[in-house]
Amino acid sequence: MKQVRRNSFVILIVLLLFVLSACENSKIDDDKLVKIYVENLIIEETHQNNPGMLKQKKDSLFNKFNTSKTAFENELNLIGNDRERWEKFFTKSKELLEDLRKSGAVN
Repeated sequence: MKQVRRNSFVILIVLLLFVLSACENSKIDDDKLVKIYVENLIIEETHQNNPGMLKQKKDSLFNKFNTSKTAFENELNLIGNDRERWEKFFTKSKELLEDLRKSGAVN
């Protein structure tokens, strides 16, 4: 009986470590998040009247950054709860969008 408990405990610890490491890896770096956010805004504005193309472009965006819509939305929700982080994120996003406008990449 002790061996079964011990094995169960070891399995539980391994599973816990696996889940925690998966959660840690799902975090999107803030600079990467800014790029995804700005590109997503541009895609939404450009393709708002074509739902099929909108979905295709968004899927392509998330693949480009090796993430998912869910991970992106979860990370936005997380930083939304941290005022300082959100302000830095939003400032960087505005700066990137302005740089893209100045370079002529977007209108």
